[in-house]
Amino acid sequence: MLIPSNLAIFIVYLGRRMCLAGFMMGFRPDRHLTSRPSGARLMSQTWCRLLLMHWRIDESLLRALLPPELEVDQHDGSAWIGLIPFSMTDARPALGPALPGLSSFSQINARTYVTHHGEPGVWFFSLDASNPMAVWLARSVYHLPYFRASIDTEHENVRFSFRSQRLGKTGKGIGFRADWRSGSPIGRIKPGSLAWFLTERYRIFTKIKGQIQTGEIRHEPWSLRSATLEEYESTLLSAAGLPEPSEPPVLHHSDELAVDFWPLRNTDRATREDSILDPDRAVKPV
Repeated sequence: MLIPSNLAIFIVYLGRRMCLAGFMMGFRPDRHLTSRPSGARLMSQTWCRLLLMHWRIDESLLRALLPPELEVDQHDGSAWIGLIPFSMTDARPALGPALPGLSSFSQINARTYVTHHGEPGVWFFSLDASNPMAVWLARSVYHLPYFRASIDTEHENVRFSFRSQRLGKTGKGIGFRADWRSGSPIGRIKPGSLAWFLTERYRIFTKIKGQIQTGEIRHEPWSLRSATLEEYESTLLSAAGLPEPSEPPVLHHSDELAVDFWPLRNTDRATREDSILDPDRAVKPV
């Protein structure tokens, strides 16, 4: 997709100004107040019809693909990888309404769980999305490994279907498909449980020009359901340099989650500001 040069320059300018300036905008009081990040919200969005698929993985396989500044996070001695397909709605900047053509689309991410100076977060190996402008903007502003994809989704009552095929010259043979059924509510997620470890994450990490950057998020507590996988095939993990799992995944389904995002910050600056302003404010490791 070709984006007119003037529009492209404006979008990058707007995104970077929002990230750097942190316009003064109030925090939504209905979000899960684990702690409030400093500065202003960048954007908000709602995730819908999520399937959370997770597998144990050898830590050494992850270590080879992660920046040396990050540590592999573990639960009960095991590292984990995940594939999360979902649809997004109502994506909007903090300062205004949803942007036409950017507010709703589907995506799937391949991720693992890490810490940086004791702070738990998420590292993405890939994010395949159906909206080319969103892919371009996310790569430009957040420097995350987004890829354009053709995605088809269907849902009827408790049955869901998700099909994704990466586009472009390098996307041949890289895709994902899954059919699943959502089940009964799991109830309150207990701190220290595997579900808590996999979902209660309030930072993403990326690396820009040799520096680890962190972006904080806030949301209400996850409302999870059990899930049953009926069909599954994927090459997303092998495309990221990891083996495709041979064991069945740990599954969770979530109907909806509203999320707020804050701008990226240098991790050294973020740690310093948190300790100066409020040493108890930073999200503690699980």
